[in-house]
Amino acid sequence: MSIKWHTSGIALACPKCKGNVTDYQDRLECAACELRFEKVAGQPVMLQSGNVGKQKEEVKRTFSAINQSLEDKGLSRFSTFNNWGYAPLEHEEDDKDASRANALFIRLLSEVVKGCELIGKNILEVSCGRGGNVSALCKLYGPGQVVGLDLTESNIAFCAANNRYAQASFVVGDAEQLPFADDAFDVVLNIESSHLYPDISEFYRETRRVLKPGGLFLYADVMDEADLQQNIAVVQELGFTQIASRDITANVLKAGEKALANRMSALRGSFESEQEVLEWLEAPGTQRYEEMKQGKRTFHIWHFTKGDREA
Repeated sequence: MSIKWHTSGIALACPKCKGNVTDYQDRLECAACELRFEKVAGQPVMLQSGNVGKQKEEVKRTFSAINQSLEDKGLSRFSTFNNWGYAPLEHEEDDKDASRANALFIRLLSEVVKGCELIGKNILEVSCGRGGNVSALCKLYGPGQVVGLDLTESNIAFCAANNRYAQASFVVGDAEQLPFADDAFDVVLNIESSHLYPDISEFYRETRRVLKPGGLFLYADVMDEADLQQNIAVVQELGFTQIASRDITANVLKAGEKALANRMSALRGSFESEQEVLEWLEAPGTQRYEEMKQGKRTFHIWHFTKGDREA
């Protein structure tokens, strides 16, 4: 029998074999493959032991450095988003709450979930970062359970320590090895992070596995044109049906420009030089920014539904 994770009611599973795990208060164990998973501050760390790979280790180092820098500056509790954000263009309706904290980032979330009924739905955000989207979902959209998963332990520690919502839970895990039972979620959300995954196809397969039949995959990211075409083809080959697609490159560039000064201030000290901060933010003047301006890289929102056929 699957163990219901006590903080969420969602069934956890071994990320390696997808077998049931047993909760021993301070750890979880998989009977099938005998893997053991520790808990840190009560949050399950559902990662296989050993080297996770160079690219993932670099991601963890970067976000750990960012978290430490924010803590050192006393900015940590105010910094819950790592996204570009979304700023309306001249022909679009302005955000009525544009002056509120994190308005650009909350607007991006609202654009990603636009038109989707989330009331009572169990939602997984893969790569939840510092929990801004999870909090906004709980506050604004009336979901059932919302689970935030992230590779970086310090991100999840921050999320858990600052969580104010009974329906929100957090777990350390890998997007390519999701630690949940099959058909566990109504919605999987992934915003601006999949381009960091070494094996993005495995992420898509895992997303399909943990979604219920007919479930929603709400997806937004920036990609090179060639990668975009290839990645969306893989998603569709796995049995997803695309029901929406929008290019919001102009909106995220505008948001990035508006938020640049604040984001620079927050991230100074996280990298070895100011130029590295600019490159990380893909700020005006950097190669990646110019590629987006030229249309070589674009930022899209997609909505997919999971079909009934086996992948």
